[in-house]
Amino acid sequence: MELSEVSHDVVSLSILINCFCLLGQVDFGFSIMGNMLKLGIQPDVVTLSTLINGLCARGKIAQAMNLFDEMVRKGYQPNLITYITILNGLCKMGNSKKAVRLLRTMEERGFRLDIVAYSMVIDGLCKDKLLTEALELFSEMKGKGIPLDIVIYSCLIHAMCASGQLEKLLIFLNEMVTSNVALGVVTYNILVDAFCKEGMISEAEDIVSTMIKQGIKPNVVTYGSLIGGHCLQRKMHEARKVFELMINKGCAPNNISYNIMINGYCKTKRLCSAKEFFKKMCASGQVSDLITYSILLDGLCKHGEIEGAMKLFKEMQYNGVEPDIVHYNILIHGMIKAGQIKVRMELFYWLSEKGLNLTVYTYNIMTNGFCKEGLLDEACGLFKIMEDNNCLPDSLSYNVMIQGFL
Repeated sequence: MELSEVSHDVVSLSILINCFCLLGQVDFGFSIMGNMLKLGIQPDVVTLSTLINGLCARGKIAQAMNLFDEMVRKGYQPNLITYITILNGLCKMGNSKKAVRLLRTMEERGFRLDIVAYSMVIDGLCKDKLLTEALELFSEMKGKGIPLDIVIYSCLIHAMCASGQLEKLLIFLNEMVTSNVALGVVTYNILVDAFCKEGMISEAEDIVSTMIKQGIKPNVVTYGSLIGGHCLQRKMHEARKVFELMINKGCAPNNISYNIMINGYCKTKRLCSAKEFFKKMCASGQVSDLITYSILLDGLCKHGEIEGAMKLFKEMQYNGVEPDIVHYNILIHGMIKAGQIKVRMELFYWLSEKGLNLTVYTYNIMTNGFCKEGLLDEACGLFKIMEDNNCLPDSLSYNVMIQGFL
């Protein structure tokens, strides 16, 4: 343009800035604005809004806020797009209270707040655990007759679940059903999971019934939550019934479903059933992962089946699943309980030689084992080398050593 002696204006240069911002090159956008000022061309609201949007897109929210504040100070009137961009940025920063204040400023300046502005701020408040403030905005929306969508309902449902306000959630859910709000399977799964974790299995089952009445099929996640809820209540017979129901309904269990059942059986000291489900899992073609092996190893070790644990450990490696420090910690702890001092020490020192990063938990298991066996010199020696191995002792490490000398 310069070579062709075509004159620049704010529109053409703002378009160029927008191109750079869309390419993620915000710095070049600011360079163009610098050139604009040198040419005596004043940026307008569109120019500055484009740069604010570019900064937010790159995660530079603080810089975007500074530019916005400077823009207002210099007398520019931000447009709706600018405000929405800043609202989104503030909520992403976790500064939802400031976003609420900005919402009020928008109203004062004559902007008509829509569902986009409200949903952004409600989502931000929910994520910042400010449920009361989020519900106030929700009521405000209803009072203004602004249509409510599933996104807003889902945000509030998730926040109520996270804060354990399940009684309030049931009332909210009934309101939704009365208002003919169609929930999706993801939202229903959030609800089912929350009630199951609180031990409210009957309410969770009622939600599943509502879900089915509305023509939404429960999926593997729904069944997994119900199974997990029964396992938390130590009702393995009920958990198994749900597991079998899932298969009968044509919903194939995944490795998470099997892991939940195996963990439930281990926690209720029914190792034979845990092993049975492990075999079923392998036969079904599901891949046993690190979590599966850690659950079963922990169950075997806690019940003194060290030989079985070692066999499983070798099988795990044979199947191409590389153990991590968690699995070694489980084995070491199991060996301490079984009084297998020599094997435990060999495994510990082999880990050090292998170059695996030993955690403070690993050292605490070992020092605690030495102290309980009256091997205080060995415990002190291990405690001293922790720092040399870039593993600082924690409060438990000191408590173990103090208890050992009492």
